[in-house]
Amino acid sequence: MEWDINNIGNIVDYINLELGKGRTLSDIERSEFGVNPSVISKRLRRLKYKRVNNKFIKHDVGQDVRQFEKYIKLEEGDELLDTGEKTIADIVTINKDEEKLIGLIDNYDIIMELVKAKKNEIGIILELPNEPGKKETRATIRVNKVIWEQFNNFSDKNKQFTKKELVSQAIKEFMEKYDFNGFK
Repeated sequence: MEWDINNIGNIVDYINLELGKGRTLSDIERSEFGVNPSVISKRLRRLKYKRVNNKFIKHDVGQDVRQFEKYIKLEEGDELLDTGEKTIADIVTINKDEEKLIGLIDNYDIIMELVKAKKNEIGIILELPNEPGKKETRATIRVNKVIWEQFNNFSDKNKQFTKKELVSQAIKEFMEKYDFNGFK
């Protein structure tokens, strides 16, 4: 079987059928989809499916599963009702703030990827003062060898800047961090 988001209903029905026969989800994921255990489970969670009583059922993440089960169990037994497209949001009233929070939780992985991408996109920002006359100051300093090797690797990865610019920015940020105002 192939993962196809447009065929999600049939995929969930098939997985539920196989789980009902006593197969493990890990076995289904490996044998039927050719993926590592928990891959399909994670994909289904992103699509707001929750595993309840060994079946995947669509509902909003963030609500108490026991509360959800209470609404969909038959009075006499332990079997689940066919809920169709009904979600817990159809059963339990949630306010706008809770809805927003649930949306954030549902999209946590995507949000964190965007934050990471944004951090990588921003990268290094140099905020150095203009040098009058473009005359630079030469200085000889002693530096810890391990730090110097790490700095060389760092500067090799950031070739858009000179070592002079990187060292100058590092010194400036160090002074700002420790509240040195300079000669302003």
